[in-house]
Amino acid sequence: GENYVADTVALRAVQLIERRAKAQGVPVPALLRRIGLCRELFWQWKHQNKDGISSRYLEQMALDGYDVVYILTGSKTQ
Repeated sequence: GENYVADTVALRAVQLIERRAKAQGVPVPALLRRIGLCRELFWQWKHQNKDGISSRYLEQMALDGYDVVYILTGSKTQ
């Protein structure tokens, strides 16, 4: 659901990317390109429960307006 907090950093990042794609009516790959993330790595984050997101992607997500504190901690910022 909308209030579900994913249990890993990678899954929280996936969650926010997918929510933004749905809200903006754009395909996920378009958002991945904006943060320099390839589809293969996104797939690994989503399906292999990997938790190793590099600071490079977190920085790009922050610059693109994603809530990186939520991604890292599972807690929403104000």
